[in-house]
Amino acid sequence: MQTVNISSNMANNKLENFLKKLFLTAGVIVVLYIVNAWYAGELGRLFFLTRNPRLQLFTVVVVSLLLEALPFTFVGSLMSGVIEIFVPEKVIKKIFSKKRISGILAGCFAGLIFPVCSCGIIPVARRLLKKGMPVSGVVSYLLAAPIINPISILSTAVAFRATRGIGIVFGRISFAFAVAFTISFLLGSHKREEILTERESSCSAPGKYKSRFEAVFSHAADEFLLVGRYVVFGTIIAGFFNAFVPRQALVAIASGSFASVAFMEILAVILSMCSDSDAFVASSFIVLPAVSQVVFMTAGPMIGLARIILYMGVFKKQFAVKMIIAVAALIFAFGVAASLLF
Repeated sequence: MQTVNISSNMANNKLENFLKKLFLTAGVIVVLYIVNAWYAGELGRLFFLTRNPRLQLFTVVVVSLLLEALPFTFVGSLMSGVIEIFVPEKVIKKIFSKKRISGILAGCFAGLIFPVCSCGIIPVARRLLKKGMPVSGVVSYLLAAPIINPISILSTAVAFRATRGIGIVFGRISFAFAVAFTISFLLGSHKREEILTERESSCSAPGKYKSRFEAVFSHAADEFLLVGRYVVFGTIIAGFFNAFVPRQALVAIASGSFASVAFMEILAVILSMCSDSDAFVASSFIVLPAVSQVVFMTAGPMIGLARIILYMGVFKKQFAVKMIIAVAALIFAFGVAASLLF
């Protein structure tokens, strides 16, 4: 079932075009600078700059994060392709209940059975709504599944194995469950017609692929290329913070519960990383409190910039704005409360 929402595609294309223009502009500036240095006879100075310890640290951080994060991103994309092609809708439909509380609980933990990356969950949620799934169950699945799934849990454990260990894994799961359950309970009374846009989906033509396995790998490749750009962009930003932002500044941010939580939540929204690999970026901010790192790993998959764009295209704007604001406020409140308690 190769269903992808037209609005989601348009949002992805806009973001993709923006990133392309951004990187193209940066590339042109770099090339012009190198050419200018060559004409001025200062090309050797550029090679001297590459020996800068901060630049070397930046390179090491980015490469190490990419080597750790991309395999999990690939596995997540492959799993998404398998679910998309081989798992019938009626099987997914059976795990949801029309009873509100049981439906919400099923949605919160459905990712353990059907893991879907945060970048691929939104078209699936729309599909479930179109098939008559309860809003409360679908919203809980939409928010929790990208985090409470085997791939994200494993990647978090690997990313923090040398620092804060298994405690941060349970912290991330607890945060995701608490936020997803609360938001689903508050907003689950809406009807499908009240939140879902009437734009139809575009899907690949039947018979386009020679076999289901070909369709799986095609879907996985598309998702990996989509998610991979956010991974690369996020690791570059993380490398910049680690190499060029003074440690004293991060320590100052970490000294206050409100400031550190707000900083990491805003950063998660901007970076908008994939839930299968954001733990590696969060683990690089070692001087910040564990709660702030958990906030980063919760906010990104739920209300990252890319997800916000998709929400606005898939759901009616009134509901999308309400959900985004509610999730952001709840994550911040839980983060501050956890900081004060622990």
